Amino acid sequence: MSSGNNNRYLLLCGLIGPIILFSSTIILGLLFPGYDQVRDFISELGATDSPVMFYANVMFHVVGICFTAFGLGLFRLIKGHWSGRFGAVVFMIAGLFFTAIGLFPCPPGCEDASLRVMHDIASEGSMYIALLGIIFTAFYGVKEGIFSKKGTDWKWLVFVLAVALIFGSLGYTYPTLDQTNYGGLVQKAMLFTGFGFMAVMAFHFYRKEV
Repeated sequence: MSSGNNNRYLLLCGLIGPIILFSSTIILGLLFPGYDQVRDFISELGATDSPVMFYANVMFHVVGICFTAFGLGLFRLIKGHWSGRFGAVVFMIAGLFFTAIGLFPCPPGCEDASLRVMHDIASEGSMYIALLGIIFTAFYGVKEGIFSKKGTDWKWLVFVLAVALIFGSLGYTYPTLDQTNYGGLVQKAMLFTGFGFMAVMAFHFYRKEV
């Protein structure tokens, strides 16, 4: 098997990871009596009192590994421009943090903040590190020309910075909604934005490798 084929599989993980995350969230939410997709956070699926704890934490591992694999594939593909390679390394690190979410499950109901310190470090760390990766990827995309092959690709820059703004704003907002009926929805919108961006990147570079 050629190294090119191996790299395509790594890039494809950037599409597979988001699909696993969102399909698993829906399915496991249906299997968890009383779980509300709008109100409850994804971490509650993997909490120590959750009936789907094992499956949710396996999902966190798998998605984190996909995230890291995508970053590795991006690093192997990108040549020359430092911001793209740095962004790829940052994505790999974010994936490792996401994997760690499954190693440090929430306490019952994710309610006692003093008992979920490591979980919060893993989950919030993956979010902010991924945001950094998105920003650095923006600078690479301007030179690469993802939406436009002629000159500086300002459309790509605007697109990615908009993604970063939405992702960062939702990421900052959703923890403050812990006691409302909309915290889970805002968290899922944040993850959809970030992982949707990863899927767009994965699809673009996968086609480039084919």
